Amino acid sequence: MKTTEERVQEVFRRVQSERTRRFRRTNLILSFCSGVSCVILLASLWLITEDRGTVASSGYYGSSLLIGSAGGYVLVAVVAFVAAVSLTMLYVRLREHEKQKDLRKKETDQENLPD
Repeated sequence: MKTTEERVQEVFRRVQSERTRRFRRTNLILSFCSGVSCVILLASLWLITEDRGTVASSGYYGSSLLIGSAGGYVLVAVVAFVAAVSLTMLYVRLREHEKQKDLRKKETDQENLPD
């Protein structure tokens, strides 16, 4: 027969295991989506520049985006921005998770110290 303390420890262990599993699954999904976004970005950039040769235009700067045939470049820029935001959010979440994990480890280490 288990004591109440052992049961509580088992519940905490299961909760931690479930949180870790859920975090890994979310991390895997976000990584996959980021990879797919990068591939789509590279493919769209290749398709847009395939028949035009170069993307450089001297003297136009930002006003070149107002030309009717520049819609693809704007699309690529938006997709690149979304991919960058996705990667940034992934790294921020990963960093927060690591900080929380270290904090929990320090707390359990302090609790397990003999008095």
